[in-house]
Amino acid sequence: MHVGVAGVSLTKILLNTILVPVIGTTGGVLSSAFAAYAFARIKFFGSKFWFSCVILTLMIPAQVLIVPQYIIFKKIGFINHLTAIIIPWFFGGAFFIFLIVQFIRGLPIELEEAAEIDGCNKLQTMILVIFPLILPAIVTSSIFSFYWI
Repeated sequence: MHVGVAGVSLTKILLNTILVPVIGTTGGVLSSAFAAYAFARIKFFGSKFWFSCVILTLMIPAQVLIVPQYIIFKKIGFINHLTAIIIPWFFGGAFFIFLIVQFIRGLPIELEEAAEIDGCNKLQTMILVIFPLILPAIVTSSIFSFYWI
């Protein structure tokens, strides 16, 4: 006896319901955290311009992006795959980047200077010093991301 909906087993439905939000949230929040650290602390050419572009994407309704995403995913061959559902969430979101940037800007720069004196590079500083301090913003972003997905 086959239990499910529209020919899909209940096990597959539950697995998809768990996999998509967990993978999407994990990837999205982590990539948002790294992007936020870059925008908040690393000075590079055009950083203010690119951060403004990220903030401008907050004004684009999600409904406007559905058709172009479908066309791109159809050309790539992602139609009828979980990849098409996970990819849009996996590379961060403007809201989360903005939230974490503001949180990082509230942290004293002296903590990173001390880590640099101790021999840490930017990646080590992010993982060992900043990441534990921004856990409240990470948890908040994770909750919102999981709910939205």
